[in-house]
Amino acid sequence: MQKFKTFFSQFRARDFVMLTLAGIINATGVTVFLAPLRLFDSGLSGTAYLFNQLTPDWLGLWFFLLVLNFPFYLFGLKKMGAKFVCCSLYAIGIYSLFSFLYQSVFPIDWSAGSPIVQEDKLLAAIFGGLISGIGSGMTIRYGGAIDGVEVMAVMFAKKIGMTVGTFIMAYNVLLYSVSAIIFKSWDIPLYSVLAYAVGLKAVDFIVDGLDKGKAAWIVSSEHEKIAAELSKELIRGITVLEATGYYSGENRKILYVVVNRFEIAKLKSIVKSIDHKAFVAIYEISDTMGVNVRFKQNNYDTQKSGGVGAKLKGLFVPKRHAKPVDEAVAEPADAPSDAALVPPLRPRCVRRRRASPFKRSESRPIRERTKRKMRKSSTRTRKKNDACGVVNKGGKTMKEIASATNETFKRIKSLKTKAARKQLGLMLAEGERTVADLPDECAVRMLVLAKSQADRFAHLAESKGAAETIVVPDKLFESLSDTVTPSGVIAVVATPPPARVTAADCVVLDGVSDPGNFGTIVRTCAACGIEQIVAVGCTDFTSPKVVRASMGCVFRTRIAECGIDEAAIALAGHAVYALDMGGENIFRFKRPDDKPFALVVGSEAHGVSPFFRARADKTLSLPMANGVESLNAAIAASVALYELVCRV
Repeated sequence: MQKFKTFFSQFRARDFVMLTLAGIINATGVTVFLAPLRLFDSGLSGTAYLFNQLTPDWLGLWFFLLVLNFPFYLFGLKKMGAKFVCCSLYAIGIYSLFSFLYQSVFPIDWSAGSPIVQEDKLLAAIFGGLISGIGSGMTIRYGGAIDGVEVMAVMFAKKIGMTVGTFIMAYNVLLYSVSAIIFKSWDIPLYSVLAYAVGLKAVDFIVDGLDKGKAAWIVSSEHEKIAAELSKELIRGITVLEATGYYSGENRKILYVVVNRFEIAKLKSIVKSIDHKAFVAIYEISDTMGVNVRFKQNNYDTQKSGGVGAKLKGLFVPKRHAKPVDEAVAEPADAPSDAALVPPLRPRCVRRRRASPFKRSESRPIRERTKRKMRKSSTRTRKKNDACGVVNKGGKTMKEIASATNETFKRIKSLKTKAARKQLGLMLAEGERTVADLPDECAVRMLVLAKSQADRFAHLAESKGAAETIVVPDKLFESLSDTVTPSGVIAVVATPPPARVTAADCVVLDGVSDPGNFGTIVRTCAACGIEQIVAVGCTDFTSPKVVRASMGCVFRTRIAECGIDEAAIALAGHAVYALDMGGENIFRFKRPDDKPFALVVGSEAHGVSPFFRARADKTLSLPMANGVESLNAAIAASVALYELVCRV
């Protein structure tokens, strides 16, 4: 009876809660993402799915998970221990239970593949591997393993002359190869390998975390000064080791210290400032145990006799065993001469930390009042930053923002990035001419004016129907502008809806990545009456630089962003002309007018891509004299467009 009590005392309720959650997460990753698209998990979980595909439907995935895993854990009971086996079997039981519930009980429609990513195998492999890896990592972290292949590897790897890692890798390679042969397709095993790789990274992240330790070996003739400075600045325990150089035969002292990854730069700086010839070797350590090894904060003090000066005795003791501060300072007369190369670490009571606004002697009501005051102060500061004044410019009432931390200002500034423009469906149009020429159908959501120019541009708020007008200081306006000398007015405009290619003349921009060239070509198209542009692998047309170069013509021209295959389909009814070196002289070419044309313009660096060059009905070029190799893409496109449009 006592043995049972001792055995069950090892388990904690929190472990079983986390193991339950791990089993559910693993079942979600495999059953909801991988299995519906016939992708394989690794190990015995993948083997269970293979058997599930080859047997009648009433033998579900849950059945093979139990049947395959259970025997190996029983056989590995002696090597792994009873606690490990119990935790593993519990997690596998939860995994099997929820696999059964997902497939047979919950009202989930599996007809379209995965209920979340449908038939997208890439997304299924990435997120299925990620989620199942999180579940596996949680199981390992809380004392078990959710796949019996690890137990199998421990049992059989040494008998056949393999390491455990090699055995697991060989097992998975065999599993994916067999599945490829059975299903006569290699795409499923390859996607499964991707899921396996993502799962491994997720397991490492869950088990080890981001804050891995770094160990540093430092060899220097100035080891005393380095140890003193490291102890003072990093507040770390340091071990001093005796060593002898093989080549020189000199006796040296080596410093060994464990830090976190955020302290590496500071450690290097300290060592280099004292001895630039010092040899430093830094490597990653996956785990540490014992006292005084926490990376984020040292919770223990050291005895002076066991500090940085002790040879091969980097002994750290918990504070409850340490001497009092007064005793630690007073060393006996017969102490070793090298026992205090550097001052001991500060006692914990005086270690540098962020000052607390509360005193230990304060009563609870006083502390609560102090907290309320701090919250009110924080709220007042936030309201002050977010506050908008009201000004009257040109007879118009406008809001005034004076702080860069204002939420509205930060959202406007974020529109300089492509991700924010795509997420919010908004873009920026800067400049008096650009804003004034915006078409009536263009929705102006907000007008931003520099304070010094507010009276000058106040009339634009009414003429463009801006929903809101904001005035900001000139310095804040400069941070919004992309120009050296800002004009003083920016419009926040709704992004034009996605365009479709119609049976009309158009220009195809093939990999034009320069915003200036892109905008200039858009402006030329508008001048020539070309109303649609197909952009394949180009810069973002919503960029403020493109809008400025086009003088706002991006709002008057339909721009369709698409891939090569989509562009080829859309241009099926067009006569395709590629503007490239070595083509026919465009001034001698007579364009037939029986169908619309599509002029393909490539980038200056790479020209027209082989895809469009092969599909072009005619390759055209501009004749150049005096050994000039090429023209600017925007200039060449402008000349070619006028020639094709005006001479018909």
